[in-house]
Amino acid sequence: MSSTTTHSTLITPSFHNDDIHPENSAHPLLLKAFQLIHDYLSRDNDLSEADLANMADTPVRSAKAFASMVKTRTEIDKEIRHLLRTGFPMEKHEADYTPELITQGPIRVYSLCPHHLLSVEYDVFVSYIPAPDGMVLGLSKLARIVKTLSRRPVLQEQLASDIADVLSWTEGQKMPGIKSTGSAVSLVGKHSCMSCRGVESEAMTSSTALRKEFWKPEMEQKFYKAIELLTLRRD
Repeated sequence: MSSTTTHSTLITPSFHNDDIHPENSAHPLLLKAFQLIHDYLSRDNDLSEADLANMADTPVRSAKAFASMVKTRTEIDKEIRHLLRTGFPMEKHEADYTPELITQGPIRVYSLCPHHLLSVEYDVFVSYIPAPDGMVLGLSKLARIVKTLSRRPVLQEQLASDIADVLSWTEGQKMPGIKSTGSAVSLVGKHSCMSCRGVESEAMTSSTALRKEFWKPEMEQKFYKAIELLTLRRD
């Protein structure tokens, strides 16, 4: 009877990650910016050998990480158009059509404060009412739209407004969007620019954007009731 012996291999991690080299794998402007930050942090020459080893590749890592967190406005516009390209048809309704809400949330996304370029964590609730002769978006598209629009330095109020515009297009708006009877967006944000500096407060900030049918008090209340239901189901 023969036996097979399995030999384990000891792996000793290196201080340096070969995957992040060469340096041109990061955008040169970002690499230069983070190199300056690195130089600032080591300006007093009081870093230990361990500090120096741990931060040796930090400019490259930071540049690549930052680039993965943001998109240009052109890239965002292109991705939104792609997401809106596919939908599911609804049967056409008669004049007595009663609008029904499609609501999703909380959608957890991360963005950047445009004033300090520090991270913002959002829980987003979105709702829209398909037009009687319009299309219904796939459920995953709603989360992708929110995520795509958040990948930039943007005011919380502007982000809420842009999401609402995409879900209820109006003649003349620059942002691409879908035909709907109305949309509503509620954002609750935790801003690290407020929690880790300045006032150092953990307070949350809420913003709401309403379009068309949701300007009616009864529809706005339906939206808030849907949020309440989704929150209770989550808990």
